[in-house]
Amino acid sequence: MKPGQRVAVLGVDGAEFLTGLAERVPEYSRGARIKDADLIFFSAEARADLSQLKSLAKWISRSGGIWVVYPKGQTHIREVDVINAGKSASLTDNKVCPLLRHPHRVAIRRPSFYAITEIATSAES
Repeated sequence: MKPGQRVAVLGVDGAEFLTGLAERVPEYSRGARIKDADLIFFSAEARADLSQLKSLAKWISRSGGIWVVYPKGQTHIREVDVINAGKSASLTDNKVCPLLRHPHRVAIRRPSFYAITEIATSAES
């Protein structure tokens, strides 16, 4: 993340996360979608929440990404569920990483014409 990026935070409310975000991107949207977002941080507590990814994908820029924040070590929502939901929403899985002290995250992006080194993309027709 860097200053000037358009960032939306949907349902992620950890104080440490929000403080860290504000240090990097002082102006961000909390609780509201923004058009052409560079990043959306989206909280998913259950598999059913993942159905929102298709709708959220319409709000990210062509090179934007959605970071799904979900509980680690649970059986009701797993990494494979997040990745599969992203693919169903025509997004490409990117990476899994810890984000501050939140338990688990997966980043997914819109496939694009451009090769992005950290993800496998496919050309759109």
